[in-house]
Amino acid sequence: MRTYVSAILLTSIIPCLAFAQGAPLSSLERGAKIRLTAATVPESERVGRLDSISADSIQFRPDSRPVTRSVSLKSVRSLEVSRGTSTRRSEYAAVGAIVGGVIGYIASNHNGQGLGTGKTDASQNALVGGIAGVAIGGGLGLWYGGKKKVEAWHPVDR
Repeated sequence: MRTYVSAILLTSIIPCLAFAQGAPLSSLERGAKIRLTAATVPESERVGRLDSISADSIQFRPDSRPVTRSVSLKSVRSLEVSRGTSTRRSEYAAVGAIVGGVIGYIASNHNGQGLGTGKTDASQNALVGGIAGVAIGGGLGLWYGGKKKVEAWHPVDR
């Protein structure tokens, strides 16, 4: 049994390791959005557009300045390339649905008349309140998460 479990775990880890490897430095194209960390580059100039790469240096234009910078490849601690932006809709929708469901359940779980059901049954009121909370919270989370854009950065092998 242990052999089967070990084999399954190994076969599931191998694709993850292959996916985690970065793109080679030579595959970067001019104009690619990059983010680099080096001792000579201030925080405000770490993100920019690639101009060129030589054997010992990288030239890029920081987004915060119109001037091209040249940085020694030996001083670069990390180099990443952008693969575009995405939103956080699904994460925020899930959190909103959970929070809204809990709040709706708690708010309507009482012995009085519940949210327009016309019933005085506390369990039915709690169910209706929970479902309404999930719908409202999930919708608000979906809307708010659509406004949150994040950059997808992938490492570059040197």
